Amino acid sequence: MRIIFNLTATVVVFFTLVSTSSYAQFQVNASGIRAVPIQQGATFDDGTWGGGVTVRYFTSPHVAVGLSARYFTQRNSFGSGSLQSRSRSLITTGQVEYFFSTTRLRPYAGLEAGLYSSYFTLNYYDYNSNSPISLSGASHNFGVSPKVGLQYAISQSVGVNAELGYHYVFDGNDSHIATLSAGAFVKFGRQ
Repeated sequence: MRIIFNLTATVVVFFTLVSTSSYAQFQVNASGIRAVPIQQGATFDDGTWGGGVTVRYFTSPHVAVGLSARYFTQRNSFGSGSLQSRSRSLITTGQVEYFFSTTRLRPYAGLEAGLYSSYFTLNYYDYNSNSPISLSGASHNFGVSPKVGLQYAISQSVGVNAELGYHYVFDGNDSHIATLSAGAFVKFGRQ
């Protein structure tokens, strides 16, 4: 975690130092996200809904660096409720993005790297007992994600966006996840 933080901080400081003083913009983005596992036999219905927040700092009209956090939760029940599971995932990443235009419609591509944390709880209710047998665990792994997106500015400071990311998690299981998100953003600063 410390390595990821130091790398992100170094990138942000570097781009801050090389940016021009006449261009400094922050952008805060909130979005709804669908995360879908990429594996044989998986469908869109196997995914999980979540939400996320992204903060970008534009060092120039075309380049942005920032931080992103996404949260997902899912509950399942099997066998008339005798087996219940709950999973939570938190993805925190640093990112660099390149915007291809400066018009109202702005396609972009980027790269994220960071920490992929997962937590799970499994409760099994035995028919002879009222208290469940519980198992829980957590995992924290490094991951990277190339992504593409599209932003549309409704006004000078407000707009909407859509983004598609492909996440590779280094957990020893070759986990791959696709995320599809849509949301809105607000800009602060000068141009």
